[in-house]
Amino acid sequence: MTGCQKSKIVEDRYGIYKTHLENGLTVIIQENHKQPLVTLLTRVKVGYFQEPDHLTGISHLLEHMYFKGTVKRPETELWPQEARSYGANTNAWTNYEETAYHLTLPSDYFEQGLELHADALFNMKLDPTELVKETEVVIQEGKRKKDTPSQMTHELLKSIAFSEHRLKRWRIGTEEGLRNLTRQDVLTFYKTHYLPSNMILTLVGDINAKEVLKAVRKYFKLPSTEPPSFPATPTEPLQTAFRFDRQFSDIKTSYLAMGFHTAPIFHEDTYALQMIAELLNRGKSSRLIEALKHKRQLVYAVETRLELFSTIGFLNVHAQLHTKNILETERAILSQLERLKTTLVPQTELEKIKLQLHTEFLLSQETTMGIAEKLSYFEHYGGHDRFYDYIPRLYAVTPQEIQKIAQKYFSFDRLSAFEYFPRTEMAYRISKKSLEQDLKKILKTSEKQPTEEEKISSMPISEPPPPTLPFNLAYLKATHPFQDNIPKRFQLSNDAILLLRENHALPLVAVQIYFKGGRLYESKKNSGITQLLVRSSGTGTTTLLESEILTRLDAMGATLETICEPDFFGWKLLVPIPFLDPALKIVSDVIQNPSFQAPMVQREKDLLVSELIAEEDRPFPYTLQLFREAAFKNHPYGLPNLGLLNAIENIKIEDLIAWHLRWINGHNMVIGVAGDIQPLDTRALIENHFKNISARGIQYPKISEVELPDFISENFKMREKEQTSMVIGFQGVPVTHPDFAGLRTLATLTSGLSGRFVLRLRVKEKLSYVTQSLLFSNLKGGAFLTYTAVSPENEKKALRYLLEEYKRLRDEPITREELRTAQHVIASELIQNAQKISFQAYDDSWNELSGKGPRAEIQFLENVRALSPEKLNELALIYFKLDQYTLGVVRGNPQSQSVISQPPKPIVVPKPKPKISPERPMPAPPPPKGPEKPLSESQ
Repeated sequence: MTGCQKSKIVEDRYGIYKTHLENGLTVIIQENHKQPLVTLLTRVKVGYFQEPDHLTGISHLLEHMYFKGTVKRPETELWPQEARSYGANTNAWTNYEETAYHLTLPSDYFEQGLELHADALFNMKLDPTELVKETEVVIQEGKRKKDTPSQMTHELLKSIAFSEHRLKRWRIGTEEGLRNLTRQDVLTFYKTHYLPSNMILTLVGDINAKEVLKAVRKYFKLPSTEPPSFPATPTEPLQTAFRFDRQFSDIKTSYLAMGFHTAPIFHEDTYALQMIAELLNRGKSSRLIEALKHKRQLVYAVETRLELFSTIGFLNVHAQLHTKNILETERAILSQLERLKTTLVPQTELEKIKLQLHTEFLLSQETTMGIAEKLSYFEHYGGHDRFYDYIPRLYAVTPQEIQKIAQKYFSFDRLSAFEYFPRTEMAYRISKKSLEQDLKKILKTSEKQPTEEEKISSMPISEPPPPTLPFNLAYLKATHPFQDNIPKRFQLSNDAILLLRENHALPLVAVQIYFKGGRLYESKKNSGITQLLVRSSGTGTTTLLESEILTRLDAMGATLETICEPDFFGWKLLVPIPFLDPALKIVSDVIQNPSFQAPMVQREKDLLVSELIAEEDRPFPYTLQLFREAAFKNHPYGLPNLGLLNAIENIKIEDLIAWHLRWINGHNMVIGVAGDIQPLDTRALIENHFKNISARGIQYPKISEVELPDFISENFKMREKEQTSMVIGFQGVPVTHPDFAGLRTLATLTSGLSGRFVLRLRVKEKLSYVTQSLLFSNLKGGAFLTYTAVSPENEKKALRYLLEEYKRLRDEPITREELRTAQHVIASELIQNAQKISFQAYDDSWNELSGKGPRAEIQFLENVRALSPEKLNELALIYFKLDQYTLGVVRGNPQSQSVISQPPKPIVVPKPKPKISPERPMPAPPPPKGPEKPLSESQ
C-alpha cells in the first residue's frame, strides 16, 4: 500500500502545517519568506540508545553513508556534488535518540533538493568498499574527539556515572568495534529503522505549504510501515554511592566534571531542573560564574548542562582550571547545589533567568534551520505544539519547586565526578576515600522548609507570557529580497558612522560597536593589550561595579560580548527591543568610563594567560597559530590572538588608560544595528548615548602588507596526540584586493563534501575526517590556507596529496561546472548568514571599517559571478607556488602504517626549513583567596 494521497494537512493558529501521510511519515511545514531559502530536516528516531553493544556506533556510521552514493547516484561523489550545485548546505548529526539529516538551499531549487534528500534517505547504496573506507574516517573522527579534552572529560564522566544504561558507552564506537561491523549489520539496521513511520520531515522557508506537500507525496511515496520496535535500553539502577575517577594525559590545563542522574524529558520535574541549570550558569552574573570565576578565580571557565532523554536525564557541571584549585572548586560547586536545597531562590533572580531563557529561545528561531530543528525536536518528544508551551511552562516555575527538586536530586550518594589532569600533575595523589570524606560534609540532605514569610515573598511577580509563537507572522509572509536590504548610513555628531538595518521578525536587536585599530598596531612589547582593554572594561566603570553591570544586563535578557579581531575591536550587544535604551546606557558607560581597578585588571590578565595556555589543547587554533608565527613573522598578524605571555604580564594600568585614550575615538568608530528597530528613534538613542566619545585627531602607524616567506618553512610542536594537525598556507591578499573574490571561490571549490581537497583526502584516501580551505584576508593582506588532521603515520602522505591537488589547480583546467557550483554555494551561504541580525550588524560594520562600503556583499557576489575557469587557473599559478609555502604542524605520536591508502609517487618540492617553537614558560594563575583545607588522608 502506498496511500500518500489522502492525508489531510492542517494549519494551526500559528501558521504551522502538520500532517501524517498514510505510510506513517510525519510532515511539518512553516512558510517563512524572509529570505529565498528553504531548510529540509528529516529526523530519524534512532540513535546510540537503539544500538546493542555489539553494534555500538552503527547509527553514526550509517549517517556517514548517507553521503556515499545511492542506487540512482552510485558514485560516491555524485550526491554531494549535485547538492552543492544547487547551493545547498547539507549536513547530519547522530545523537542518543535520533539521527538527523538536513539541507538548506535556495528555494528555487527546493524540489531538486527534496528529491535528492529522499533518494539518499531511502536508497543508500552501502557499497562494501566504501563502507570499509568510511569506517576509517569515523575512526579519525573518534581520534579527534580524544584529542579534545573537554569532549574526553564529558564522555569519561558518563562512563563512570552510568553502570548499565547506554549513556556509559563511548558513543562513537571503538576502533575494534567499528572495524568488526559488517555490511549486513549496517544493511539490517538501515532496513529496520529507516522507515517513513520512524521519521519526521520538517520544512521551513520560502515555500508554499500545499505545493510542498504535493512534492513530499511524490518523493516520499513509500509503502506503509509500522514503527520499528527497539531493543530495550538497559534500565539504570538507582545510584547509591559516590562514583569517581581520575586520568592524566598530554594536556595543558585540568578539567573537572560532576554530574547527577535526573528526570527524563518533559517529566513534571524537568522545568524546575531546567531553571536550576540556568540559575547555576546562565549569564555572566549566574551563581557558578560569580562564585567560582569572578570572586575566587578558581576556574578559567565553567559550564552547566542538562541533558534530557526519553527515559533519563543528566545534569552535569564542567570546569576548566588549574590542578591546585581542583578541591576548592569541587567544594564550591557542591556548596552552590546545597544552597539551592536550603535557601529559596529570590524571585528577582528567577525572573532574570526566565527572561534570559526567553531571549535565547527567540534567538534560536532566527534561521530556517533553527526553526526546523526546534519543531522537529518537540514533535519527536510529544508533539510540535510543546514548542508553544515551553516558555510559559518555564515562567510558571516557583522558588518552592526549585528547592523541592534540588532536595530530591542533589544528594551525595547520587554524585559522580571525573578529574582530567596534565601528566605534569601526576604527583597529585588525593584518594577517592579522602575526597569522599571531604565533599560529603558539604552536600547533604536538608530538612529545612520555607517559612511563611519566604512563601509569600516567592509568589510570582509577573504573569507568564501567553502560549504564542513569537514570530511576527506578517513579516515572515512578506518577501524581503537580499539585494534590496541595504543598511541606512548616518554620520553622528562625533564623526562616528551609524548603520541601521530593519528586521522585524523577532523582538530583538543586535548592536555592534567597533573601533578600527587595536591589535593591528600592537608589538611584541604590548601584545595582548587590546584584549585586556576590552575584557577589563566590563569589570567596572566610574559609576558601576562589575556585579551591577552584569546583573542589570542579565535582568534585561541581554548579552554583552567583546570582539578583538586583527584590524578592529569592540563590543557586541544583543537585547530584547523593550530594553534597548537602558542596555545602551550601560554599554556606553562600559566603553567610555572603565575604571581599570588593579585587582580586576590582574584577574583578567590571569584569565587571559590561562586561555592562552589552554589553546594548546585545541588542535585547530593552536596549529593555526604555529602557522601564523612562521608565515607572518614579526608582523602584528603573526602575534597570538590573545597576546604574548610576557607582554601580558608587563602591561600596566597606565598603559591601558593610554591605549583606551588613543583608540576610543569617534573618528575610527562604527556602530552597526540590526533588528526590530525604528531607524529615526534608534538613531536618536545612539546619538544620545555615544556623543561624548570625542572625535580627536588620530595617526595610524604605517604597517606594511604581510609577505609570506619565499621558501618552504615549517613551525611544529611534538605532542602525545592521536592525530597530527596541519595547516599549509600560501600568500594571500588584503580584503579589498581585486583577487579576493577569486581566492575565496578557490577556497570554496576545494572545501565542502565535494570539494577537491576533501574528495582526495577524505573520500578517496580516507585519511582525514576534516579538511578545509580558508582565506585569511584582512586590511594588510593574509594567506590562503588548508587545514587537515590525520593519524601521525599518514602525515607525509596527506601533505603530498595536498601539494598534488594544489599543483592540479595550477596545471589542469578548472571545469565550468566546478566554478558554477562554487558560485552557488557562496551565494547561498551569504544569504543563510544574513538571516541573523548579529551577522547583519557585524557585516555592515566590517564593510564600513574596511572601506568596502554598504553594498560590499552585492559587489562581492557580482565579482564571483564574473569569474571564469581560466581566471581561477591564473590565480592558482600566481598564488600557489609550490616552492613557497608555510606549514604549521602539531605532530602526534606515530603509529603503524595505514592499510587503507597507498602513497602515490612523490611530487618534487624542496625540503622545508624547520622552525621549532621554543617551549615558553607557563606561569600559573594566582592561588585562590583563603587557605585550602587539608584532607584527612592522601593516597
